[in-house]
Amino acid sequence: MSENTSEVSNTSDEFRKEYERFQNLIARLHQRNPDLCIEEMDEFTKRLDNLLSSQNDVPENASSQD
Repeated sequence: MSENTSEVSNTSDEFRKEYERFQNLIARLHQRNPDLCIEEMDEFTKRLDNLLSSQNDVPENASSQD
């Protein structure tokens, strides 16, 4: 079970790093072109925020209760 827990932790860390890269990319794109569809990007980042926070809130046995 500890292997699975560390795998989830590694996945969370990787996700967090990629998410931070994505946020930086959005910020740079907006600086270059402020007319981009900011509302759509905001909605997308909110969904990613929710995904990240829900990933942290999932109990260990959640997948077996599916």
